[in-house]
Amino acid sequence: MHKINISWIPLLIRKTTSLLFILACMVFITYIIGNFQEFLDSSQLILLNIFGYISIIFIILGFYQIIFILIDIIRFKIKRFINLGLIIFGEVIIIFLYVLVKMITVVTMTVS
Repeated sequence: MHKINISWIPLLIRKTTSLLFILACMVFITYIIGNFQEFLDSSQLILLNIFGYISIIFIILGFYQIIFILIDIIRFKIKRFINLGLIIFGEVIIIFLYVLVKMITVVTMTVS
């Protein structure tokens, strides 16, 4: 039977989560700057929606990355505690910002 090599999947997930974290931070910072620069309300809502989609994908892939890191720690005895701590820290930040963005969206929708 032919063995399938899937060693590229954890690497792809790690790079994708890093990219999504940076992208989510950039979108959120653009939203904050837009408040001071008085962007249009529609532009602000688009930024919030983009942040929501990016953060959901980041959260899902982050949980997969945590699972792959735990598999490495348990099965292969590879010490990757710093990576595990960083991804958990990123997950907590993005979940907090996602909840904050959803609250802002709800308040904005009820006011207008």
